[in-house]
Amino acid sequence: MRQIFPACDQAADIDAIYRPSNSDRGLWRTNMVATVNGAVEFGGVSGPISSGADRQVFHVIRAYADAVVIGRGNALAEGYTSLPHRSEPEAAPGGRDGAPRLVVVARSLDGLAEAPLAASADQVVIATSRGKAEEATALARSFDVEPAFVFIGDHDMEIGLLRGALAELGLRNVVCEGGPTLLGILLAGQAIDEICLTVTPLVAPSHHGGPFGPGGDFGLAGLELASVLEEEGTLLYRYRLVANKH
Repeated sequence: MRQIFPACDQAADIDAIYRPSNSDRGLWRTNMVATVNGAVEFGGVSGPISSGADRQVFHVIRAYADAVVIGRGNALAEGYTSLPHRSEPEAAPGGRDGAPRLVVVARSLDGLAEAPLAASADQVVIATSRGKAEEATALARSFDVEPAFVFIGDHDMEIGLLRGALAELGLRNVVCEGGPTLLGILLAGQAIDEICLTVTPLVAPSHHGGPFGPGGDFGLAGLELASVLEEEGTLLYRYRLVANKH
C-alpha cells in the first residue's frame, strides 16, 4: 500500500497513520466504505464493495478502538456479534487486551432479541432512551451475556450525550461503523473528530444517499485532509473535522 498524502516514497506505515494521539478527550472516528458513486452496500451488506486494502485498514482502526459504535439497523443487517479479540494487545493504546466493546445505538429495541447479537460471548452496550427502560429489562433476559444499558435522554434519545456516557465507561477512542443515518446524526451533533472513508473502484446501486445518509442536519462541515493511501485502485481517505461553515 502506498501513501499518496502526505507524499512518502516508502510503503505506508498503516499503524502509525491510524494510531490515535494520547488524549484525555479521546478520538471518535467514522469508518465507512463506499463505491465511486457513493453506494455503501450491495445486497444489504458492505462486504461486496470492500477490498483487501479496506479490510487491512479496517482491522488496524479497530485495533486502536476502545469501542465500536453501530446503529441498530446496521447491527441487524450485518449480523454483528462478538468482535474479534486483538492478537497483539500491546499495539493498542494503554496495552488494552481483548476486543473493543460493541455499542449499539437503538431508538427501537425491536429485533435485537432474535439477532446474532444476543449470542455474543462478550458484553454488549446498548444505548437507548430512558423511556425504553422496561423493554430493556425484558430484552436483557434474551442475551447470553446480559448487556449493559446506557440511557441517553428521557423519552427520545439525545445523541449528544452518547460521547460523555461512553467516556464514563472508559471508552474514549471510538470507531463508528454505521449505518449512514447514525453517522449523519453523530456528525450533526459534532461528536466526530475524524472521518475515515474507503472508496473502492466499483459502482453499485445507491439507496442510502452516501456514507452519511440522504439528509443530514450538519450544514457545510469543514474538513482537513490528513492522509490518503492507495492500493490497486482503492483510495483510503482520512479527514479531520475542522468546523461547520454554516
